[in-house]
Amino acid sequence: MGLGTMPAVRQHLLNHGQNLQTWSANRDRAFDQFHQQNAARFEDFQRNRNVLWNQLQSYGGDLVRMARERGVDWQSYRRDLWRFRADRANEIRDRVRNGCDDLFTFDWWCRQRGRNFLLGSHSPWWWWNPCSWNRASAFCGYGWGAPIYYDYGANVLVGDSVYVDGEDAGPSAAYAQQAMELANPPVAAEEPVPSQAADQASEWQTFGVFALTQEESGSAMMFLELAMNKDGRISGALTNILTDDAEMVRGSIDRATQKAAWHVGNKTNTVYETGVANLTLDVAPVLIHLGPQTTQTWLLVRMSSPDQSTMPAAPAPVP
Repeated sequence: MGLGTMPAVRQHLLNHGQNLQTWSANRDRAFDQFHQQNAARFEDFQRNRNVLWNQLQSYGGDLVRMARERGVDWQSYRRDLWRFRADRANEIRDRVRNGCDDLFTFDWWCRQRGRNFLLGSHSPWWWWNPCSWNRASAFCGYGWGAPIYYDYGANVLVGDSVYVDGEDAGPSAAYAQQAMELANPPVAAEEPVPSQAADQASEWQTFGVFALTQEESGSAMMFLELAMNKDGRISGALTNILTDDAEMVRGSIDRATQKAAWHVGNKTNTVYETGVANLTLDVAPVLIHLGPQTTQTWLLVRMSSPDQSTMPAAPAPVP
């Protein structure tokens, strides 16, 4: 379904003095400029991808020690890891371009879920709005101080046991069970909706829209929208652009650890976990539990809102 068939999108653009063609041309121009500015870096990353990835993997046997000591080798490893992630994220954005602009709009929710939300003055891309750490902390009201980043593959290492900052955190099966309980709260939240009036406090804080993609290589086919409510419930949706399948996301947040976990549809034993602080970044790792014994680390790559014309210009900082 194209944007031209979405009444809420057309009306929003008209309200802001734009027609669909002009807006689309400006969007294309922004992506073209993004590609031109980064073309040499894209080419270098793609040419050296395998070498860079193998170098990162070669640290595997020493990562527990490195994470515990936090020495020069640890800082070097994390810098290289996050440089790889930043380049991988920009590769995804360059490939996707505006190909997912029709996802998670007012019209998308109507088509996929039959939900006729009252948008009021909100953008049809309200669900795409990002969230800063300070905003997330204030919204929850949990009294969080410093953010806790879960850097899977660096300060969180999962094998037979789980090591956090180089310290043994127990068997991986027990760690997975905790994530599954967090991802399957007894009371599931409904879809995130914008406040119905300008002076009404929102019950939902969006984190935005992310491509869910493998860390090393591959194309982005799955896109995820996430939000949290004041009760610490996670909701949203995941869609596959190849199959046009869309399923609801359900989960929750642990107040003590600042960890978020969720499942998709009725696949309650496949659980995604990451930190709330991770969800405020433009690219972040997410740990996927495929049952109690198997895990994979993927990336969440933030997609810029179609209401914005700018693309990320700098590498992601190391959190």
